[in-house]
Amino acid sequence: MLIFIIYCSKMDAQSCFTGYEFKTEGTASDNSRTIDIILSWDISKLSGRDNFKMQAEIQPLNNCWQSLNGSLRSEKVTHDLTSKNYKGQMTLRFEDLNSKCLKWRIKITNSMSRCEEYTPWKFESLL
Repeated sequence: MLIFIIYCSKMDAQSCFTGYEFKTEGTASDNSRTIDIILSWDISKLSGRDNFKMQAEIQPLNNCWQSLNGSLRSEKVTHDLTSKNYKGQMTLRFEDLNSKCLKWRIKITNSMSRCEEYTPWKFESLL
């Protein structure tokens, strides 16, 4: 089982936000040849969380062995992330993406300050 965590605990001169966490975890799927990826988030410690919106950018890839440098398979998919009590999750499935691997990142925007920030791209395999 693969687990990857992005956690921001310090605000630097370039950062609009601090205190967020995004995590991915592989889990069994209905398809015995692939896994599902659970993307979860915890923004309960995010400063200014009442004035922000988040979007997950999912880019299906070809050439999975090239990781983040794999060629783009299809159009990038964007999902608005909502959360109850500032925590939530979404499932990434082979059947929905028609791809064996992908890269993802999160866009966070503060509507009051108009500050916009992206997490780094991360690679996930559905195999």
